[in-house]
Amino acid sequence: MQASEPKLPGTLPRWAAALLGLMALLPVGNWLALVALPPTGLVPSGLHTVDTYCYVTPMRYMPEGFVSPYARVTDGAMPAGTLYYGMPYHYLYGALGVLNKAVPIPPLLLLAIAQGAAFGLLLWAVWRLFDVVLPAVRDSAFALVVLGGGLGGIAGFAGIAMGWGASPVFQEAFRRWFVFDVVEGARGNLHLLQDRLYYTLPLALALLGWAMLADGSRVRSPYRWVPGVLLAAATLINFRVGPMVWAVALLPMLTGHAPRRAGTWTLGMAAGLVCALLIASRNPSHVSSSMGITREAIGLAAWAGASGLLIPPAVIALWQNLRSSSGWTRYAAGAGTGYLFSFVALYAGYHVYYGNLFLPLDFAAAVAVSDVALLGLPLGVAAVHFLPRRDAEEGDPPVWLALWFLGFLGVGVSAWGQGWFLQFAPQRLLVLCGMPLAALAAYGLQGWRWRRAYFSVTLALGITSIAFTWLLSHGPLFDTQARALLPWTRFAYITKAEAEAISQLDEGVVLTPSLGAPLYGDVIAARTKCSVVYGNGTLDFSRENMTAVRRAVARFYSLDSTPDERLALLDAWRVRYVFCPALAPVAPEVVRVLQATLPLQVGYAQEGVTLLERRPGE
Repeated sequence: MQASEPKLPGTLPRWAAALLGLMALLPVGNWLALVALPPTGLVPSGLHTVDTYCYVTPMRYMPEGFVSPYARVTDGAMPAGTLYYGMPYHYLYGALGVLNKAVPIPPLLLLAIAQGAAFGLLLWAVWRLFDVVLPAVRDSAFALVVLGGGLGGIAGFAGIAMGWGASPVFQEAFRRWFVFDVVEGARGNLHLLQDRLYYTLPLALALLGWAMLADGSRVRSPYRWVPGVLLAAATLINFRVGPMVWAVALLPMLTGHAPRRAGTWTLGMAAGLVCALLIASRNPSHVSSSMGITREAIGLAAWAGASGLLIPPAVIALWQNLRSSSGWTRYAAGAGTGYLFSFVALYAGYHVYYGNLFLPLDFAAAVAVSDVALLGLPLGVAAVHFLPRRDAEEGDPPVWLALWFLGFLGVGVSAWGQGWFLQFAPQRLLVLCGMPLAALAAYGLQGWRWRRAYFSVTLALGITSIAFTWLLSHGPLFDTQARALLPWTRFAYITKAEAEAISQLDEGVVLTPSLGAPLYGDVIAARTKCSVVYGNGTLDFSRENMTAVRRAVARFYSLDSTPDERLALLDAWRVRYVFCPALAPVAPEVVRVLQATLPLQVGYAQEGVTLLERRPGE
């Protein structure tokens, strides 16, 4: 047989191409809205979300010699070195910074363009993958994974319209149930990934590699190494994403749905992982800090709130799969189902017992029930052993799809070993839970009498959540209500007085509060040439333990601190300025104590903002 070239993503249907194009424009549209429609009295901060520091710092400082505004200053100059940029994806943003020097447009606009391009590529990769491995439900599954969502958007808009936004009860319930639906991050709903180039680009590369692997496994081709190269690149950029996609792509081979030709696929993942870990190991403080602050599992009820109407048809599809599967896959699916069933029952019982029905992200529940829920594994195996089996039908989902969903959700919600497992941040598995859920829902909807209506309502809910996310949670509208509902998302704006005070900063080290939103250390690092003691960037771009620095800064701004403690911090970091903002206010009593007991003089004091500067020679 003549060697054939690999099949790259083909032509999309017009509706899918239009949807892809609109979603790819979302980051630029969001940037334009933030710039053009600032709330009264506020101005753009130079950031967008809580993680924008991670993008703009390499863009700005890597081209200038790898200097770090978050590293401790010891000799008067801002420290520099590649060790401060210890994650491979930092270099992705550094490359954007080099491009920004050649194309002098606002950095956040360039970043938005790159985010949109990568997000469009990701959606293309998802469609192509569904086209190859799930052709029976390709169109409906693609629509559901792009637009399907939960109840967060409609609950948020309804709460604001009804005036509930100021209610502490509504605020707490909304945050706990719908954070996975209307707050960007490593989520299952794809639009929530669009701000994270270091997720969308490697996911796109890895999924394209999987699609080529699945499509090209039927022919002898000299291009069989291309999927492995794509997976290696994806793993190098984000060493969480690559291994996850590698593992999922093996499932069709292990279950007999695809030939077992995974040599170059595995080699590519291993090569990318080794390189990524070698780069990351150069900054061990980043690894230790990350493991200390990212100890999270998937909040089960929050996942349900974000998944909404996708769950019932997906459960039907799983039931169909359990009844028609055979061999070891039947028992594996039974074990996964038994564990999740036990976990859900124990998790719900825990919250009912302790009265925490509105606190589903309380990870104490996962810690309490995960080990006991393991008893569901043998119970599930026993149940499917006695479950009557029926012959597989054409509309049944493939068993590997069920194993993908059950495995990732089951591991993601768990906190085994009384919380020991949380150090591996199982919540990150949520990134690959949305695609199998949407595909299973598409299978489950087949044959429903009210399929079109159910499908339309599901998409309407998802579109509402998308609008809420990028117009309110991370957008300019209803700032007061959004700040009350989701205060930690409000990084895009600062007050005019704060901007004026920041504009008066000369070179030097600035101390800012370690609590509140935005974190002004990140704002000042993005807007000035100053170094800062603390910001979210302390995690990535310093050699400090983030938790220890945050605790020391919080102590400085507390009334319980002593003048000697405060002066020791100022001396240890060579602090020149102490910043007291308005949106993350410092108690007036603390400001007065700082002026009275430390060698600080007022440099700016307007509208709740105070900038203190160290007196020369003291």
